[in-house]
Amino acid sequence: SGGRGMETSVLLRALAILMVLGSHAAVIDIRGGAHLLMALVGYNFARFQIGRSLAAMSVSIGWMLAPAVIWVGLVAVWAWQPYTPQALGLTWITQPGTDDPDWRYWFIGALLWVLPLALLMLHVPALARWRSRWPFRWAVAATIAAFVLAVVAVPDARPSSLFSPWAVLWVFLLGWAVWEARTDRQRLVVSALSLALVATTFSGSRLWLIGVGVMILIWVPRVRLPGFVGFAAAALAQSSLFIYLAHWQVLDVARNWYAVGLSLIAGLALTWVWSRMLPAIRRVRWRVPSEQPRMALS
Repeated sequence: SGGRGMETSVLLRALAILMVLGSHAAVIDIRGGAHLLMALVGYNFARFQIGRSLAAMSVSIGWMLAPAVIWVGLVAVWAWQPYTPQALGLTWITQPGTDDPDWRYWFIGALLWVLPLALLMLHVPALARWRSRWPFRWAVAATIAAFVLAVVAVPDARPSSLFSPWAVLWVFLLGWAVWEARTDRQRLVVSALSLALVATTFSGSRLWLIGVGVMILIWVPRVRLPGFVGFAAAALAQSSLFIYLAHWQVLDVARNWYAVGLSLIAGLALTWVWSRMLPAIRRVRWRVPSEQPRMALS
């Protein structure tokens, strides 16, 4: 049969970044794309990082976060705008009750805390032994614990209640739990968990986009798409980090569909440039893995 086979997680990445871009450009009103991306980061972190050495995992996380931190830092220097805390993932501390532009890069700020914490979870001996013995139970328990932490510790006020690292840690761990669900019984358990936590936390378009997206991730491992559609989805997924980073600057000079088109072009171009720079960067004398990081925004 014709078409292109594709892992559902890749298609969801492409759709999620389009939802982020479209909602911010005001051509659609569908929220929740970034939270779905956070679940996909957790899914791919569990898939690609578990079992690797601490050094290799640290390098992969560094490859993913470095361009984001550099970009946000350059924006701060160039525009003299209050983005510097975001480059360090500190907006939730310095600007807990403010709105845009201070929270523009909340997703990157959350990753700066969530990914090192996930790495720590895998290398604390007691947690590592439990995870190694009961990987699915561990992931479910960690998700529930992180959700309780969000309810107890995060102020019940936006934007902190939606966007701070501790508010989205459970979303990351939910994606991790989805990866660990290998049997139909485990998939039913993580489906029920997802429905309960998502319905408790979100409303409106965030509720159905995140809820449906996670369900598809659980139950539909692969899809088949027409050749060009599959190629476009793969390119969008691969470029999702730079599309996310660049679209805020595009929105400063363009609106609506013009902003969508320019953001996609900018994100694809920046991804191409970064991919060409990596071999030169790796020629330094550090001993680092040759593979690129494979997480939701990389």
